[in-house]
Amino acid sequence: MRIFDSIDLRHLRALDMMMAELSITRAADRLALTQPAISNSLARLREHFGDELLVRQGGRLLLTPFARRLQPSLRALLVDALAIVSARPRFEPFEAEQTFTLIAPDHLAEIFLPDVIREVLRCSPRSRVTCMAPSPGAWQMFLDGEMDLVIQPFFQLLPDHPHDRLFAEP
Repeated sequence: MRIFDSIDLRHLRALDMMMAELSITRAADRLALTQPAISNSLARLREHFGDELLVRQGGRLLLTPFARRLQPSLRALLVDALAIVSARPRFEPFEAEQTFTLIAPDHLAEIFLPDVIREVLRCSPRSRVTCMAPSPGAWQMFLDGEMDLVIQPFFQLLPDHPHDRLFAEP
C-alpha cells in the first residue's frame, strides 16, 4: 500500500511525544532531537493527515479533535511496534549450531574451560566453544557483541557491565 511510503514511524513517535508533552521543546528534549526536527515531523504529519493536529492557543499547544481521536490508536501502534522490533527468536540450545566465544586469561581458562565446554556440549551438542586471551582486540570484539562471555578477575571487569561472581579466593 502506498500509505507506508508516505509516513515514517519516527514522525509518529514524535507526534506521540508532542501529544503527551503539549510542547515541541519538551518533546524534542525527551526524544534527544532538535526543535527543528520535531517541527519538521509535525509539518509532514499535518500534510499527510490534512489536519493541524496541534494548535497554539495562547501560550500553549492543544490537540485538535482529530488528534484526540487519533491518540489512543497511535499509542497502541507504537507499543506494538516496540514489541515487534524488540522481539528475538527463542534460543533452543539442543538445536543450536553456534560457536560460543569467550575471553579468559590462561590461568582461569585452565580452571573453567573444561567444565564450560562439557556443559555446552551437554546442552547444545552441535555447538562449539572458543576461548581468547584478554587483549585490546578481544575486548573490542566483546564490546561489539562478537563475544559471549568474559571470565576475568573482578577488579579487571569493565565498569557498569553485568556480572556474576564465580568464586572468591583468600
